[in-house]
Amino acid sequence: CLDMDALSSSNKSLVNIVVGALEACVAPLAYVLAACGLLQGALIIAVMLSPEVKQSGTFQILTFMSWTPFVYLPVLIAMTGAKYFKVDALCAVLCTCALVNPSWGEMASKIAAGTDIRFLFFPLAETTYTSTVLPPIIILAVLYYVEKFLKKILPEVFKPIFVPLACYLIMVPATLVVLGPVTSGIAHALSYGFQVFYATVPWLCAFVFGALWQCIVIFGVHWTFMPVFMADFEQYGFSTLQVFCAIAVCAQVGGVFGVWFKSRNKKTRSVAMSAGLTGLFGITEPAIYGITLPLKKPFICVCIAAGFGSMVSAFFGTMYFAFAGLPGILTVPNAYSEAYPYSLLGDLSGT
Repeated sequence: CLDMDALSSSNKSLVNIVVGALEACVAPLAYVLAACGLLQGALIIAVMLSPEVKQSGTFQILTFMSWTPFVYLPVLIAMTGAKYFKVDALCAVLCTCALVNPSWGEMASKIAAGTDIRFLFFPLAETTYTSTVLPPIIILAVLYYVEKFLKKILPEVFKPIFVPLACYLIMVPATLVVLGPVTSGIAHALSYGFQVFYATVPWLCAFVFGALWQCIVIFGVHWTFMPVFMADFEQYGFSTLQVFCAIAVCAQVGGVFGVWFKSRNKKTRSVAMSAGLTGLFGITEPAIYGITLPLKKPFICVCIAAGFGSMVSAFFGTMYFAFAGLPGILTVPNAYSEAYPYSLLGDLSGT
């Protein structure tokens, strides 16, 4: 682990520092995420075999159980990353718990619907933080300096109470006021930019979107594209961007299975196999954080492969005619439509 006190004097590049933080904070969660991903996969298969199973209480309980570590991912990251960033673990957990509090989710929904909600005189964005990775890591990094400063200026007798209180009062509002709008702005800019990009140069947009999709997942802003996907289906009856997402997921699965095939490390092979099986069901977080991103080269190869695969699909005019909640190899049939018999190979008639 990189010593935070030596961060400024480190010769490591920014990329290496970020990847190192991601590895230290998220890699320990790989088995948990993979386990719940496999549970989600089993539930998907159960629905395919018997759709009515979705109505049972057992299915609903297992469903929310399978999503729990993804919903509370910032809290889990606070637990694993506190040691890396040398911050108080309970204070870190407290700050991230506030961000995934259902009350904030309700407020964010109101903001998205047009309600003006402010902290003091600062407007808040509709950003939610469930399933995100970078926001909690940024919180931990900033919390290190805030804690260090407070412990330096406060008398010893006040530190046990007022350090956690001050950190809590500083970090949560600062995150909602600053990080929320920045994250939301990036997400909206990406969404709008890709729409304009695809309308102008489809094949190049396909390459960029496919290559960057897993990076977008890392930043935790991939959920902001869901309204774009849904709007495409509602307005046009199909989506092209979801095809690129599915290709990126398939590339990630191929990359992690490639690591499993080539590696001679038993632990790496074990994680790779679990993450690969999870990825088959469209859940790539275990593969990204447990295998390809820490190893760097596999992640780069995955992004390049996803880019070229998406570009090929754009040349053939491939579309998804049904929304895929978790795009991947199992959602390939979504690209078939009786109304468009040539949808898998493009419209050969030219009409």
